[in-house]
Amino acid sequence: MNKLLTALLLLLPIVCLPAEGMNPITAIDMVVEQGGVDLEDELSWRRCLSELEQPDAGQVKETIASAASEFKVPAMILEAVACVENTWVQIGPSIDRGWGMMHLVENDYCDTLGEAAELLGIDRQTLKDDWRQNIRGAAALLARYSEGRLDVSDISSWIGPLKKLSGLRNEELQEMQALRYFETMARGETVVNLLNQKVAISPERSIDLTRLQSQFKAYSRDSRKTGEVGVDYPGAVKKFTQHNHLKRRIHKIDTWVNHYVGVGTYAGAISWFLNPEAKACAHFVIRNTDGEITQVLPVADTAWHCTRKVKPKGGMNNPRSIGVEHEVNVTRASTWTWNSLPMLKSSAKLAKFFCDKYDIPYTYGCPGIIGHKDMPGCSTDCPGNMPWEKWWNLLTGTTEISHEPAPYTPQWTDATIKSDDVKLRSEPTTESAIVDTLNKGLPVRLVGQYKDWYQVEVPSIGKKGYVFSPLVVF
Repeated sequence: MNKLLTALLLLLPIVCLPAEGMNPITAIDMVVEQGGVDLEDELSWRRCLSELEQPDAGQVKETIASAASEFKVPAMILEAVACVENTWVQIGPSIDRGWGMMHLVENDYCDTLGEAAELLGIDRQTLKDDWRQNIRGAAALLARYSEGRLDVSDISSWIGPLKKLSGLRNEELQEMQALRYFETMARGETVVNLLNQKVAISPERSIDLTRLQSQFKAYSRDSRKTGEVGVDYPGAVKKFTQHNHLKRRIHKIDTWVNHYVGVGTYAGAISWFLNPEAKACAHFVIRNTDGEITQVLPVADTAWHCTRKVKPKGGMNNPRSIGVEHEVNVTRASTWTWNSLPMLKSSAKLAKFFCDKYDIPYTYGCPGIIGHKDMPGCSTDCPGNMPWEKWWNLLTGTTEISHEPAPYTPQWTDATIKSDDVKLRSEPTTESAIVDTLNKGLPVRLVGQYKDWYQVEVPSIGKKGYVFSPLVVF
């Protein structure tokens, strides 16, 4: 079996293993047809692995050396960025819409992909698909950002260009990611990627990490303080988003949901959840290297983490659950970096804190503790091959995972319509059919939630539908 097919099979969803004689891509398509908006990115990853040329480690080093010489930038920096972002695998998109091993970003707040395409005189898709051009694009960007004033041999002087190259939303996150690149260069790293290629970064002893971090203005110990006012978990760093959620909940908390980033990084996930166009957010993000936890949203609020498409069974997924995102990247070996003990310990400790606080049952299920892919109505492979028994042992002291269904009584929240002439619609969109018109003060039951819309029952007229959330009070 060739390395690309091996990698592809590692990515196949557990929920839909290919039937005997079935092409792996056919099996993937079957899962997507089940309603898998959650699988769009995963399908793209498999396309990258099955259709695009993937290099071996020697080819990557040669191409990086050539691009570094062409654009007069440090080869070591290109190697480190490609290692941190996607472990020398040409894949995309990342959680924050970065493409290729160099993470060239294409989203509403950053367009390093388009900038690189302009510099090289090639189209965007070529940068997404061609790993050689992807490397050249990153090198061209570094050259532009350096303005020809930086010494190639003075690696530590390239902080500014690396911050810009990260493609992240704010200066603190850019500095966080730049430090991650410099740590990789200073300490060196050897890792096996998804294609069974050994990625080796030699340590650069000239980099003084302490001195380097003292030059950062936004990312510092003060900016990463834990236990700040407003956080729900004493060990969390507070970085609250103003977007991608609804205030309050219409269901009591009874479920804990584990996610993985898939492709991308800790800083990239936080950056994306701060973005109003993301339409997705978890409550917490956990870093792979040391288990640091960032809280992105108060637990009292409803994060958009577990249903991206209208499905009959998923209406209470978000209102009832707490979602946690783990920095796990599928490009890193068959274990997908789930083997980080600091991350797993932090995750289990976090889960126990909230399971005890909200009486979440210690059983696998909903209500209970569950992976994203097993939540009602969800079609996704998230959280991949999470080592559930190992994690469960850290959580409870035993590897025996209970699958006993927890008792559950259906819940709803009583509310009233806020103003006159409110449209009750057949789907949670302004383009869908009008079921009826509701007036101020009319009692309704909130029985589901999809992004900015509540699914409601109107007992007085015996009808169901969707109402835009700001038009409801409870």
